[in-house]
Amino acid sequence: MNPRKIKLLIASIVLACSNIACAKSSDTDELRIDENLAAYFAGDNFVEEENGGENNEEFRISKDSITQILIRQVGSNNNPEVPYPTVCKYRINGRLMSLFERSPEEVGSYMPYASHELSFQTTSVELLPDANSTDKYLDRCQAMVNKMNSTQPWYSIYFEVLSENRVRFHTSGGGDYESGQPRTESTLDEVYTRLK
Repeated sequence: MNPRKIKLLIASIVLACSNIACAKSSDTDELRIDENLAAYFAGDNFVEEENGGENNEEFRISKDSITQILIRQVGSNNNPEVPYPTVCKYRINGRLMSLFERSPEEVGSYMPYASHELSFQTTSVELLPDANSTDKYLDRCQAMVNKMNSTQPWYSIYFEVLSENRVRFHTSGGGDYESGQPRTESTLDEVYTRLK
């Protein structure tokens, strides 16, 4: 199964890892970095515009890496090691593989409401303390982290630049893939703002 073709999105990271799609990728034929877009991110932190400033998710893109802090429901009904529900807070460190504006053909073939794409390969994952999530499911979250660290999966994030300091990630729920249902418009439209 080809991870680049599947285009698993960040919201379904652990659902992917609990199944066979968490394989390493060797595809390099479409990798490209748009230097202007990379300069737009310039290594600054972007924070999600939700939750009143508490427990917000974050991401940071630099010249050759990406870091994300996520708080996600990662459990799956078909994964006894990380069953539903399991909520974890964790940091993903990855190697930036591509970052570019999508062509009309790419937009037409998949995720038509996202104008840009970035891809990265996970290099390490670590749990972060969070009394409302990780602490309650510590063993399950550790199992999820161990799985991701052992497979180092490759992911794509679809997004659009909204303004000089705002970007929206378009992600699709893992259930769309797990249950075999048709893809829907993004179940999470996450807007992030650059920290000053």
